[in-house]
Amino acid sequence: MGSTIADSIKEVAPAMLSFEMRYATYTVAWALILTIIEIAATMAFNPLWGMGNRTAGEEPAGLCRRIRNAADNNRINCVMFVLTLLIADNAGVHSNAMHLACRLFLGCRIFHAIFYAIGLAPMRTVAFLGSYFAFVIVITQIVGMKNVTVEQYIDQLQSEFNKNVYPHIEQHVKHLDL
Repeated sequence: MGSTIADSIKEVAPAMLSFEMRYATYTVAWALILTIIEIAATMAFNPLWGMGNRTAGEEPAGLCRRIRNAADNNRINCVMFVLTLLIADNAGVHSNAMHLACRLFLGCRIFHAIFYAIGLAPMRTVAFLGSYFAFVIVITQIVGMKNVTVEQYIDQLQSEFNKNVYPHIEQHVKHLDL
């Protein structure tokens, strides 16, 4: 009854992509948005330099340069993450931890770009480490911890920390004579 092709696509589209592939798409979209912002900033800084062969004239500086660096950094990280998600999706790795990793990566990359552009280096580092942690989660899911819950994953990380890292910290603290 009055069903259009668009309605049919809306019904089928959510089932066409896995959660991970939807977030891969969002990640690519974010990279494109940031690239458009980079181009706009470059054109606002010096249109002739932006449209030319970039051998003459002043290279962008300040905010424009930071936006450019953020966009470059984002493209590198997003390509690696999306390729890793493609491998995970092809391998059939779908879990709560993967959902967490996808959300964490995209959120951290957005904040990383914002912090990079405004020059907040410590916060930029925190955002980068968050996206790196998300990448590690995806890799560990692919390598052998398929279909574990976030709670199980955190418990395993904590037990590994207690077994491998904590004794070394404890040993060094004993030598400090506090």
